[in-house]
Amino acid sequence: MGRSHYLTQCTQCQNHQKVVTRHVWQEALEEAIENEYTPGLQEIYKRRQETIERVFAVAKELHGFR
Repeated sequence: MGRSHYLTQCTQCQNHQKVVTRHVWQEALEEAIENEYTPGLQEIYKRRQETIERVFAVAKELHGFR
């Protein structure tokens, strides 16, 4: 099969270009997801839920930051 056959399978665009759009923070998001499963960081995240998340909850509830 020729190259043009594969181009028509990959994209319907007439100039045969495919555009991949990534969010500006996509790399940071992927790193955070990867770190979520790191054994040492799991303990730190548990402590975060007990401390920082409570502060955000109070701010949202008592100060109208919803």
